[in-house]
Amino acid sequence: DLPGNFYYGFKCFTGTESITEGCHPDDCRYALLAMSLFIIVCFIFTNLMILLLKYSSANLMFLALTCIVPLGNLAFALPFMPGRVAMNSSDLIGLSVIMFGIVSYRFGSVLFGGGDTTEEEEHEKNDLLQPLLNLEELGLEVEVVSEDGRLSRRHLI
Repeated sequence: DLPGNFYYGFKCFTGTESITEGCHPDDCRYALLAMSLFIIVCFIFTNLMILLLKYSSANLMFLALTCIVPLGNLAFALPFMPGRVAMNSSDLIGLSVIMFGIVSYRFGSVLFGGGDTTEEEEHEKNDLLQPLLNLEELGLEVEVVSEDGRLSRRHLI
């Protein structure tokens, strides 16, 4: 069943409708556009998460990922979304509690006086200063070209 699904999915991706009967026939007119937009959005999202992790902390990245749940819930309540779901009062209360928790966790220490850096934050700052790959520990030999064009080999120990 899985190979057939891949085959029919690829046919739909190329614009060929394969299921024409039944209660859910294919509509593959915009399949290429939808898939291309999905790949672009995933690429942008992944790169933003990498940049967030690179220039801040993993803690902030997970807080940002937690914000996706309330924002996704709000996005599916927009009138132009297919299969729109109306927001209930319990949704708004839950989203408010989640966002209050995220904001208070992130900025609570600054607002309520505990602004000193913890041992974990100090370790994280020092860890960012260390190189990811230390060639000297690996014992590799490296070819170095000087400014005058001479090639020399150095054995890193």
